[in-house]
Amino acid sequence: MVVEWRETWAERKAAHYTLDWLRAERRRLELEGRLIGVFGLTPPPADVPWRERRRDREVDWRRRALGRLRWQLPLTWCLHWLLKGLTLGLWGRMRAN
Repeated sequence: MVVEWRETWAERKAAHYTLDWLRAERRRLELEGRLIGVFGLTPPPADVPWRERRRDREVDWRRRALGRLRWQLPLTWCLHWLLKGLTLGLWGRMRAN
């Protein structure tokens, strides 16, 4: 699970579009919630293990952030495809230099 979290973190940093970033962020928050809540791990950049109270606050923070993403993702998905349709598919293409 830690390896999957690292891969998701890299995907999030490499995302070129908002929709991809939001998907990677959702997955990262889900994984962090499990790693912190279930396994008691402390993600970087923290250098000392968290106490139970701090761990509970961090899990709660990630749960609230996931709640916000639940409405942002569908809205962003609709806007993405609306703009793609209005520009006949030209919007969002990577330029080849």
